[in-house]
Amino acid sequence: STNSIKSFLVESVGEEYNIGHLSIQSIFEDIDGNLWLGTFGDGVVKLVINPETGEFVSSFIYSRENGLPGNNIKYVFQDIEGNFWICTYGDGLANLLSDAFTFYSFSEEKPGESIFSLLSDGEGVWLGGERGILKIDKYTGKETLYISDKEGLYGKVTALYKDAFNDLWIGTATSGIYRMSGSSEKITSFFRSSNFPENDIKFITGKNENLWIATRNGIFNFNLKTGDTRHITTFNGLPHNKINHLFIDSKDKVWISSISNTLYYITTEGKLERGMGTNFYGTKNEFIAVVEDEYGEFWAATYGNGVYRFTSDSVYNYSMEHGLKSGYCYSILADDQNNIWVGH
Repeated sequence: STNSIKSFLVESVGEEYNIGHLSIQSIFEDIDGNLWLGTFGDGVVKLVINPETGEFVSSFIYSRENGLPGNNIKYVFQDIEGNFWICTYGDGLANLLSDAFTFYSFSEEKPGESIFSLLSDGEGVWLGGERGILKIDKYTGKETLYISDKEGLYGKVTALYKDAFNDLWIGTATSGIYRMSGSSEKITSFFRSSNFPENDIKFITGKNENLWIATRNGIFNFNLKTGDTRHITTFNGLPHNKINHLFIDSKDKVWISSISNTLYYITTEGKLERGMGTNFYGTKNEFIAVVEDEYGEFWAATYGNGVYRFTSDSVYNYSMEHGLKSGYCYSILADDQNNIWVGH
């Protein structure tokens, strides 16, 4: 019998990501087809694959600089739940619960080194900075769109919101609100006031035809269907005109984060109501943001007084004594597993 000889094509992979000098100890392919390279001295290198083309499109490095206990890596393994386990030489075992921490840096021009707002949708990730908006591909991290003063967008971008009609709403620190058409990607100025604090946009949210805007001089409500505009300030019963955040709950009430010992909300009929209070704690609060958990309870982050939890009949306060890193909270989130995340 004649022995058949098979031929194989040997291909060099990843040269464009400067991995040729690395001492690679192990190679692991995850469930998405990405390659994880354990190195001696340089941490873990992840080569990201485009599932449609089968080509590697970017790379990320995990090392001591972003959380690994050491840079000498023996193996990388992914368990049935998708978590990554990283075996090191001399520094124990590291667990990456999800591929959550990928670090990007940007130039001073695009969109600026400081990022003030972020929006993720099916098209990618939108980043609002000092000099405009940068849109990047969520898989590769590569730039797909940049919007700046050349397209008519002026000012630091502080808020981003995409409505049900795929239009992008852009809040700025000095120039009010811009609107980018989802169909044409054309930028137009939507709202700009002669009263400077009203041009300082803190947050944008909405539902159906209603757009809600938090500013340093109250709340604006725009009905995109009728064209009606409503401005709500202390003259209408707000406790303070500085509005940090607006949250639409499961019953379509709009909760207001401002300076007060009471949370206020706007009903579906447009009436301003007093909600839950914290007066018995004897401290003045600046509410930064409010969220609702799966049980219908509300959590409010404050600047200086930790986090409040409002149940149907009680109020609880959580501080550094209960494990918070600081009493100064800048963001709060309730995730799908009913965990409460607080940013300091």
